[in-house]
Amino acid sequence: MVHTPIRIRARKTARFACAAGLALLVAACGSFDIAGGSNLPALRQQSLALVNDARAREGLPPLTLDPALNRAAQAHANDMRRRNYYAHTSLLGLGPPERYAKAGGSPLGHFAENIARCFRCAVPADAASVRQLHEQWMNSPSHRAHILKPEVTRYGFGLAETENGKHYAVEDFYGPVRPEDYRRAPGL
Repeated sequence: MVHTPIRIRARKTARFACAAGLALLVAACGSFDIAGGSNLPALRQQSLALVNDARAREGLPPLTLDPALNRAAQAHANDMRRRNYYAHTSLLGLGPPERYAKAGGSPLGHFAENIARCFRCAVPADAASVRQLHEQWMNSPSHRAHILKPEVTRYGFGLAETENGKHYAVEDFYGPVRPEDYRRAPGL
């Protein structure tokens, strides 16, 4: 094979394009949003245990971890971190029911959501971070009401963090529609 200037230039261009693509991929991976990396499943379990302990003290049944709620909560935590906002409704106008449906759940049912930010927290997030977030929520009447909402049966948790210790946490709660939710109006 003859190495003409055109072939050499084409090879150099292809190598540069591959290197640039790889650099972009590495940069994107370097700023991943999952708190605690591989420790996130343990942090989710701890958060669920804290919620269920609070519910048990009030005579309420435990919640179960829901993979679709986890995806919805994690996506919202990641989005708040990435776009630097703090709200229950995303910048695209999506609320908990829409995010749950997008993650594979039902948009119909009982929803509640708690969000929190923690500044100067441990990086990566640890058990103490999750406990601190839970205590914040339990000390707020509206957030406590979400945790103790009798209609919910499922739970999801998401946590995203910055390099300087800022955490965005999301708790999503869901309960399916029940027959008693469809009470007929008088005269029907």
